[in-house]
Amino acid sequence: MNTDGILKKLRENGMCTGNGYPIGITRFLRESPEEIIKYGNQVLRGLLTQQRGCANFYMGSRIQYIVQFSIAKTLARKFDISMKKVFARYGRSLLVNYKNVKGKACSVSLALYKSLARQKNFFVKITSAVKSFSLPNYNLQDPLARVCYICGNPHFHVSMYHRKAKKKLDPIVTVMLAINRRPIPLCEHCFANVEANRFQLNQLIRR
Repeated sequence: MNTDGILKKLRENGMCTGNGYPIGITRFLRESPEEIIKYGNQVLRGLLTQQRGCANFYMGSRIQYIVQFSIAKTLARKFDISMKKVFARYGRSLLVNYKNVKGKACSVSLALYKSLARQKNFFVKITSAVKSFSLPNYNLQDPLARVCYICGNPHFHVSMYHRKAKKKLDPIVTVMLAINRRPIPLCEHCFANVEANRFQLNQLIRR
């Protein structure tokens, strides 16, 4: 785990000084307490979640300490109270109760890691998950590649048949919905048969 790089990101985000001392985030002083906590969770998860398989993951305790006390100092500056009162009011994990826009009672707290022990099989699980992932098989054949969709005859004049909204689905409309097409090319003969509704559904299956 690149702790120096992580500390640099924390400094750039205004959460600590150059020597890693946590400070309040000035730009979040106007935000609500729950938004401040949510931002702290974003930082924690973004910096530590993918590092759980590293041999020095235990050094994440310093990162977690900086984030925790930076958020606490932000709340202290926002309400102009001491750090002691912040932890007395919100607890060690900085639990905040609030109501969302729909008036529903919600709560959010810092997602602190209870254990910073290395998970030896973390990267193995990710690697196996990537190897086992397979893309679905797509049919890349263009359903409109042939001249006439029904008979494929290129010698007759071809025009586009447009799907019409009907209460009862005709066989041709069922096929057009299945291939997700609103217009399809039909030769003059097939066009007339479709207009007269002479085709059955099994006659419209592509060969």
